[in-house]
Amino acid sequence: MSDRIETTDDEVLIDGAVGVLARVAVAATDALIVDVRKRAARRESGRVVAGAPYRDPEEFQVYDEIWRRSGSVLVYCVHGHEVSQEICAQLRAAGVDAKFIVGGFEALTHAGAALSDLGVDRDLGENA
Repeated sequence: MSDRIETTDDEVLIDGAVGVLARVAVAATDALIVDVRKRAARRESGRVVAGAPYRDPEEFQVYDEIWRRSGSVLVYCVHGHEVSQEICAQLRAAGVDAKFIVGGFEALTHAGAALSDLGVDRDLGENA
């Protein structure tokens, strides 16, 4: 299987295990990558994509200023299923250039995305 990044209107597929793929996907689109995993799943993993701000999907607000910080947004949940897909759909309906990452945090981890330990969440100012 070759390493590749594929995109459609609303998803980003990261395939392969090259350590820079996740960063390349973000850099190539100037996208802001945002963690939208459920709080419990995020705590359980204890790891985050380095530099990715967090937004709790249960407190999701389509008009949060974070969604307009850059030209586009990549959201990820644990597996890239209903949580990130639903947030992506709502953002796109509101005019935000949003995509979700197929495979979610698991795919990013497998692709070698830079991770850090979960600590104080800079955007929320709390341990999440």
